[in-house]
Amino acid sequence: MPPMKWTVLLRIALVVAGFAAGLTIYRAQDRARQEQSSRLPYSVWQELAHQQLIQPDMTMRLSFFAEQLRLRLGFEPPRLMHPDYLYDKAVSRYERIVLARRRGPDPAEDNPYAKYRLGIIYALRDYPEQAQLLFLDAARRDPDNGPVYLALARLFSPDVKDDKELRGVLPQLEKLPRWLQDMTLPRYYKLTDNDALAAAARKTARAHQWSFGVWVLILAAVLLVVAGVGVQLMVAAVWRGAFGTLKRTDAGQARIPLLVPWRLLDAAEVLLVLFVALVLLGVLGGLAIGYLGQAASGPVARAGLIAAQYLVFVLIGFLIMMRRVKAPSEQKLSVLGLRAVGRLGPLVYAGVAGYSIYLLALIAQGLIVHSTPLAQLEGLQMGVRLLGQQSAVSIVVYLALLGLVAPVAEELIFRGFVYAALRRYLPPLAAVGLSAIVFGVMHMNSLALVQIVGIGIVLAVLYERTRSVIPCIVCHAMNNILVFCLMLLVNY
Repeated sequence: MPPMKWTVLLRIALVVAGFAAGLTIYRAQDRARQEQSSRLPYSVWQELAHQQLIQPDMTMRLSFFAEQLRLRLGFEPPRLMHPDYLYDKAVSRYERIVLARRRGPDPAEDNPYAKYRLGIIYALRDYPEQAQLLFLDAARRDPDNGPVYLALARLFSPDVKDDKELRGVLPQLEKLPRWLQDMTLPRYYKLTDNDALAAAARKTARAHQWSFGVWVLILAAVLLVVAGVGVQLMVAAVWRGAFGTLKRTDAGQARIPLLVPWRLLDAAEVLLVLFVALVLLGVLGGLAIGYLGQAASGPVARAGLIAAQYLVFVLIGFLIMMRRVKAPSEQKLSVLGLRAVGRLGPLVYAGVAGYSIYLLALIAQGLIVHSTPLAQLEGLQMGVRLLGQQSAVSIVVYLALLGLVAPVAEELIFRGFVYAALRRYLPPLAAVGLSAIVFGVMHMNSLALVQIVGIGIVLAVLYERTRSVIPCIVCHAMNNILVFCLMLLVNY
């Protein structure tokens, strides 16, 4: 056998062995987490449980905002925005989650976070016995947060006679999400005979509910504008198909995909390095958090740690990728697709249009499963529980990471390098589908695999049509920023 073929076989064997080793490490790490906590708050189960609550939480909070609208503006909202309708809809959703009995070891079964929310609602509606059962069930199900649930049980107990029985309750209540504090703190101050603080807590709650609703309206307006672009494009396409004359135009688009100076095996090796780096950095990040302890628990420290992990990950991928791009150094980024084919404006608009089509697909998916676009968007990036309360510095770090670094780096790697390698050997449909699957798998986010593969298809089609990663970067950045804003809103 010629030496060249031996070299290729050896590289293929190393790629397969490397992926197998990385997968083994990942599964060992996953098993270790499961052994530490067989149920909640094991991270995947915890994320599933919280993801179940996004829609009812948003609906409940919108009911508070609708009530504020009715009081401030003095008009009766329509049925779909009426506070009573939204409130009842949220309560029924919590009840369905709590009462659901699923077959098999469903991670989100017996959701303690839904139980304690429903317990607060029942207690405020004068059903203390049912509320006590829910708080105690939540404490048994999620012992790490047991003190919070037991504090709620004491706060809403019908047997509380004086404020001495509420000692130690306030610090636990302050661990609740902000909007749940708005529901519980006024009662605490009332029971402790502090009318001034109770009035201040009610005033703060109303202001928080109002500002939350305003931000929801702003985000919804942005989503509607973006979705409107998609509707316009679809209507225009149907109109041209029905009444237009078929014309051929290649303006601003690549005629035939160019032969790139690297092969499919080169792309596989880069993906291998990225996969192993991702797994190892995850292990090292967990060790760093364990070593630093409280020092790594703050929002700025956590954002800095995540940014450092991601930058190392990107740097490793770029170093390997650039060695495979056999082109003059000043042309390497252009060969990878960072080029303006024609004018820059149409490329930017193509990115906006691509994301608008993807957003319409999410809305359609939400209508099918009776969900909201906000709930469909949630799982695409970092989990809601990762964020929690943020500082101005951590928000800037995440925005820079998600809105600039990640779109540029990932589009150069996955579209400019991996998709181009696939396109050298495969027809467009196969290359688009396979590259989207690779993109989804490499994110290692099983909760949002379908959505990530979906946007991977859109990004690959954009690159196929324009032969530039600029529209892909715009589309990717829009998605990341909107998802990040949604997560901030959920945790607001």
